[in-house]
Amino acid sequence: MPSPDSKRDPEEKPAEPGELVASRWRRLLKGHWLASIVVMSVVAHGLMWAVQASQRTSGTPVRGEVTLGEFEFQSPPGAVSRVGSASFQLHISLLQEMESRARARLEGRRYKVQQDVEELLRQAHGGDFDDPQLDELKRQIQEQINQSLDLRAISEVIITDLAVDRRDVDLDPATAAAPETGEPANPPSIGTATWEEGPVRSYGPVSTSADPGA
Repeated sequence: MPSPDSKRDPEEKPAEPGELVASRWRRLLKGHWLASIVVMSVVAHGLMWAVQASQRTSGTPVRGEVTLGEFEFQSPPGAVSRVGSASFQLHISLLQEMESRARARLEGRRYKVQQDVEELLRQAHGGDFDDPQLDELKRQIQEQINQSLDLRAISEVIITDLAVDRRDVDLDPATAAAPETGEPANPPSIGTATWEEGPVRSYGPVSTSADPGA
């Protein structure tokens, strides 16, 4: 009986080790192609998230957000406020459906927007910066920019790099100094003597003699 080796084609060469490994991987992946697609999708989403996070931390502008620059607030002369001045970076986040129109108007009205925000800050109060969230100030800025653009396109106002110069000021109106004189604007009342007028009475001379008949 012929041996199995006698039936092998003499020209057939044994498979190389590398080909055997590749063949095994092909058989393995052929049955798990769906799992491979899921893994690649997860990896792709992870890479996209990492790129967006890197843009935020590196200062690269993120789509939908616009930086308007640095702005300053100065407390008016004579104002009784603990906040003397403040500076910050101003950014706005645009509504997705209005982003293209808003960017086009910002390009043509950038200096008007800047001027209107500066005018708003000149009318602000130091107390606006006492709120840790700056909610009221942000609301006013958002309304003002929407008016400047003649377009309601802002979804959020973002303030960063806030630096506030605080001073030691007495906020008690009874003892707060008047800006012109430096004296208390409302000094505490001090008691004053009052005199009542009445009829003048006349008294005769007082006798100093011990003898009543003298």
